[in-house]
Amino acid sequence: MMLISGKSSEQLPRGISRAEASQVGLQRDSPNASARRLSLQEGVNVPPLTEGLKKFASKGGVKQLPSKDGFKTQASNEVIKKLASREGVKRLASKEGVTKLPSKDGLKSHASTEGIRRLESKVAVKRLESKVAVTKLESKVGVKKPESKDGIKKLESSKRANSLTLKETVKKLPSKEGLNKLPSKEGLKKLPSKEG
Repeated sequence: MMLISGKSSEQLPRGISRAEASQVGLQRDSPNASARRLSLQEGVNVPPLTEGLKKFASKGGVKQLPSKDGFKTQASNEVIKKLASREGVKRLASKEGVTKLPSKDGLKSHASTEGIRRLESKVAVKRLESKVAVTKLESKVGVKKPESKDGIKKLESSKRANSLTLKETVKKLPSKEGLNKLPSKEGLKKLPSKEG
């Protein structure tokens, strides 16, 4: 085994210089130092560490030294299988029909057609009710509008009679001179008091 942390008691493998080993980043405090040393012993001489691990994982097999990409591909296969099963259920539902195994899309389409029919019927009823209401309103207003000329004349004559009676009552009120003829304050003083 070799340890490179600034000091090395053992020799490096053939074909690997100390500068290349430093480029790869062989240090004792690194997290994957054992895997890096193993990749160098196998003869993989790639400066980036990630590329070295990927190539070694491809040679040694994913089971021996799995890389991150290997786990991702295996997990992706499982996800694809699960997704395919879900898609298969949806396709089966579409083939079997809405009654046996209804899908969400089938229910929505069926409900949408029924909803449109019901909505159209409601709109038609509302339009019919609005027309009937307009006719009723016009009939009620029409009774108030056609006032006869005789009625207008009678109303005007009653207004004139009221105005005439008001003028006559105003005339009958005492005039200013009549008010002056009333006893003055002095005359009131001459009246016998309670003491007298």
